[in-house]
Amino acid sequence: MKKVFHQKTINHRSNTLMVLDVLMATMLGMVAFFVVSKNSLTMPVYDHAWWLMPLSTALLLNITNLSVGLYDVKLRDSNIGLYRRCLVSGAMTFCIFEILVFNAFQKLEIAPIAFALFLLATVSVIFISRFMANTFEMFGITKKRVIVIGSGERASIIEKRMRREADRRGFKLVGFIKLNTDKEDQLRNENILEIGSLDNLQAYVAENRIDEIVIAPDERRGSLPLESLFDCKMTGVVVKDILDFIEEETGQVAVNLIYPS
Repeated sequence: MKKVFHQKTINHRSNTLMVLDVLMATMLGMVAFFVVSKNSLTMPVYDHAWWLMPLSTALLLNITNLSVGLYDVKLRDSNIGLYRRCLVSGAMTFCIFEILVFNAFQKLEIAPIAFALFLLATVSVIFISRFMANTFEMFGITKKRVIVIGSGERASIIEKRMRREADRRGFKLVGFIKLNTDKEDQLRNENILEIGSLDNLQAYVAENRIDEIVIAPDERRGSLPLESLFDCKMTGVVVKDILDFIEEETGQVAVNLIYPS
């Protein structure tokens, strides 16, 4: 069930980004077509199908965005790396249109510089929208809210491996819950939650709209509030081990977290 829930979250985010990119590219394409047509850079024979060029450009740009990983929710690029991917996608779209479309339809006389400027403007707008979506959770793209049970050596792997903002693009780490069975606290820059007794876990999760609970104690036996975790799970909250969490968010397996058994 938790795998299905997580996959639905991934699909929702990816689909939202794809639809958003198509809409923005199409609208910018319509504006560009209007400007180009007013400057007599298109043949009148194509005026009756004015929507075809913007839409086909938007769809092709969507495909090239997909090919460079812009819809991968596990993408851990910096903002510079993200914009570089947008530029590569735009360059690929330009080359494909220049080779296939403009050569095949020679009556479609659009100045290459005008088309290149349109693509540059489009990828810039896509980057800005992606930055705003990731930073301010706009366009309905929200980060899942996560808490971690444990604050010892095992839990500190999250801070060590996922300290950058780009590493946490898909989730907001609300904080860590300290357990008596944990080894010495190794967290340096993380929020330690004070919820009182672990029996209050379900109430805290409900009040703070927590979407996911990560299990990361140094010692499992007798340390976990199993009944509260079960109640949280029954209300739709995802409960997963830290090993699964790191693998799903980073695409890497934390070998040092695997129990010998």
